[in-house]
Amino acid sequence: MMNIRQLLRASQLYSSPGGGRTISGRAADAETRRRIIVTAIALERYRLAHREYPDSLAHLVPAFLKSAPADFMDGQPLRYRKNADGRYLLYSVGLDCTDQGGAGRVPTRRIQRGFEPPMMPDGAGRTENVWPMRATDAEIEAQREQQRSEFNQRAREQADNQAEWHWRSTTERQSRAQKSTANLRVSHHEPTLNNKPLGEILKSPSAPIPKSISDLMSLKAITTGREPETVTFELPIHYESLCRHATISLLVDPVQDPDSGPDSMASEITAAAAPNGNTLLIWSALYEAPGPHTLQIALDLNDAESFDGGYEKNSETILGPTTTVTNSNLLQLAPPFDSPSTPNNVTVRAQTVEPNAHCRAQFFSRNGKLLKTIETSTADHLLTIDWNHKTESGEDWPLTFRTTLELTLPDSKRSQTLRLP
Repeated sequence: MMNIRQLLRASQLYSSPGGGRTISGRAADAETRRRIIVTAIALERYRLAHREYPDSLAHLVPAFLKSAPADFMDGQPLRYRKNADGRYLLYSVGLDCTDQGGAGRVPTRRIQRGFEPPMMPDGAGRTENVWPMRATDAEIEAQREQQRSEFNQRAREQADNQAEWHWRSTTERQSRAQKSTANLRVSHHEPTLNNKPLGEILKSPSAPIPKSISDLMSLKAITTGREPETVTFELPIHYESLCRHATISLLVDPVQDPDSGPDSMASEITAAAAPNGNTLLIWSALYEAPGPHTLQIALDLNDAESFDGGYEKNSETILGPTTTVTNSNLLQLAPPFDSPSTPNNVTVRAQTVEPNAHCRAQFFSRNGKLLKTIETSTADHLLTIDWNHKTESGEDWPLTFRTTLELTLPDSKRSQTLRLP
């Protein structure tokens, strides 16, 4: 009864002066979507009854619709086409009343449960309202593969940024610790338990009674043959007593500065029992910058309320004396930041002491069988080694394996064979 095209243009339904939809435009769009949904439901009812979609919307009348559905935008029948693959295309011309053949649908970022989400008009000339077509198995898999690829790319970029932040922050903290040790805190009070100083409780049975807890917390490096990648310290602290009463940590360059970057706790540290019952601290120095470092032991009491006297109630950490250890490794690893969504893919990121470097990575099973060899080079200090848990023949790797890196610096003709943690 009315020329809908002229009505839409006269009412400026396509956009308001401010660039958004007018109330009338949104109402027209909503009514169009309602008609498309009703028609789509009728099409599904037809398919359930006839095991296929109709050749035209006229076949829906009168069993599934009272009359052929009209496009609210221009008064013509809704556009419908049955495809050769058994799917169909159903759409409205949109607010601009221009038939683009259903081209107004834009690729979606997500396919879920076999359907593509309905296209929302974007105001950029693609304004057709298109009912989502059923996605094929191939389209679903292609979309998922694209999503996985995009997700892994974002995760990789984030891991690269975190690695650079780790290297920069640890180097800055190392530099501040070398310039000044005035801000390093050391505990001068010793808590007691059952009227006994904590040092007497934690000491090894064969060790003499310490003058203070600091005597037990002085770092003493021992030789194990795993240097310089791993540095081992032996403390005259009874390991079982330590596990019962406190938690031990190793602090690296612990300058008390609010802008000191990451936590000064060592990235990779393991406490274990020595054969004589003492405590061993096994520190992987590969995660720290090469050069001298200030190290310090920290004890956190397991139950601060059971201790009394000689320490601040607001502080449950006891800090030992500091010592200096030089890290002579030729590279610095970044902690593993890879996404848990790709557990079979591993990336090692490292920063070398010289810009030019060549690395040969070898992976071995526990019985010494070579699993894979990867070689890579860098000219900008940064080494990246990617691999998945597959052998050269495509077999799955064993649950445990060991990795060695043969690093060569051609400029200084230095080399090092490193065993990764």
